Amino acid sequence: HAVVEGAISNCRNIRKISFQGELEYLGAIGHNCPNLEEVEGLELIGENSIFDASFSSTNLKSIRIPSNIISVGGFWDNKNLSKVIIDEGVRVINGRFASGTAVTSISIPSSVTSIADGVLCDCNQLSCITISSGVTSISSSFNNDSSIETVYVGAIVPPALSDSFDSISRDAVIYVPESSLQDYKSASGWSDFSDMLVPYDFPLNYIDEYGVDHGHGVKIGETVWA
Repeated sequence: HAVVEGAISNCRNIRKISFQGELEYLGAIGHNCPNLEEVEGLELIGENSIFDASFSSTNLKSIRIPSNIISVGGFWDNKNLSKVIIDEGVRVINGRFASGTAVTSISIPSSVTSIADGVLCDCNQLSCITISSGVTSISSSFNNDSSIETVYVGAIVPPALSDSFDSISRDAVIYVPESSLQDYKSASGWSDFSDMLVPYDFPLNYIDEYGVDHGHGVKIGETVWA
């Protein structure tokens, strides 16, 4: 089963959406519902589900993307959205995901291979980004984010990087695996930030406060090391 494109959109009075399961493609839903504060049951929908340009311009304050959703986009222009949790199992993040929100930190799990298309742009409060070891490409993401102070990249092989981090302060620090420092300094895209690259001894894995295993990574907030 699939939710029809544009369903549950432009509904000014709706405050909560609950999913019951057996959905595979969610399309562009939940757009411009300014009083929507809660979305539940995402973990109940079918395996290999896809969110595409969903839940933008709402009043959501937090969201967790469970592992059964393999590709996620949307959630942009949610001015009060300050907490986003992405579970291990999500593979692709795209479609202006969480752009223009109040998110202060984000951790990309090791199951994600691609970050693209305006992800987390125009996030004026975003200060810390953790990109785990599975990411192989970052394109047109994290732009107009002038508050970024620290970026942790766990990939041994530098991910392909293009048109990203365009407003990052030159005082920011980008931590990369100690063994790969020179590779990052010479890699296309990353070489533009060579003076900001700092070697870091990444642990083998970590489990966050929600019990999510992110593979290679760093401590964010109340992270508990495995």
